[in-house]
Amino acid sequence: MHRDGAVACAVASETSAAMVIATDTSPAAVALACANARTLGLDVTVLAGDLLDPVPTDLRGRVDVLVCNPPYLAADELAGLEPEVAGWDPPTALVAGPNGNEVADRLVAQAADWLAPGGWLLLEVDPSRAPAVVAAMRGAGLVDATIVADLTGAARFPVARRRGGG
Repeated sequence: MHRDGAVACAVASETSAAMVIATDTSPAAVALACANARTLGLDVTVLAGDLLDPVPTDLRGRVDVLVCNPPYLAADELAGLEPEVAGWDPPTALVAGPNGNEVADRLVAQAADWLAPGGWLLLEVDPSRAPAVVAAMRGAGLVDATIVADLTGAARFPVARRRGGG
């Protein structure tokens, strides 16, 4: 991801979502995502901050879908990346911390409080980390946790939902 709001713009474009909110810690990424949404004529609110921190608290327990493409590499893995990835994306968009799951783990821990009953959490992670993320989802009380393959067949999308709903 180029931290350009692509995921939020796709959700706004391809669904009937009543509200799409995106967050990023990079002011430059927030500005670019806002510009891209505006250029595409999409109603996307982009907020500066870490994960759910800037999201209005009145949405707690009311979010139908949380989608995140977090940084998911360990710090020592950056050097081994393909040049088209390492040379394009800023390190903060790629490196989560020492083990690579830090950002995903923090979001998983917060998700049940923010999701509506029956609401879904969808993450994009490195396929080698997907099983650990699914385990964290189950540990956080989310249900129906599984891994979905991307279009190339790589198992990189851990998904789960909050219990309840219709």
